[in-house]
Amino acid sequence: MFKHWWKALTVLILAYVFIAGLMSPVPKLPILHEAIRNTFFHPPLWIAMMVLLFALAIFSIRYLRKGKLDDDLISVELADTALLFGVLGCITGSV
Repeated sequence: MFKHWWKALTVLILAYVFIAGLMSPVPKLPILHEAIRNTFFHPPLWIAMMVLLFALAIFSIRYLRKGKLDDDLISVELADTALLFGVLGCITGSV
């Protein structure tokens, strides 16, 4: 049961961050109004995407050098996740 405790902890932390991002007070600026809340989500999404792309490059190079299939599978999943963060970053940036 406690083998994957970190997954439950990750879900709890992400739920807290999402709720805090929507409920925390923000400065009342006449131009931005409530759109300033996007700064709570937008920069972390891009930073996470860049970290994932860096890890993707590392695992891709490892796969090309050693030929281990596990490295290729990890790099594919990193690419998929980085693409998801990139799309979410574009959506929050356009808002």
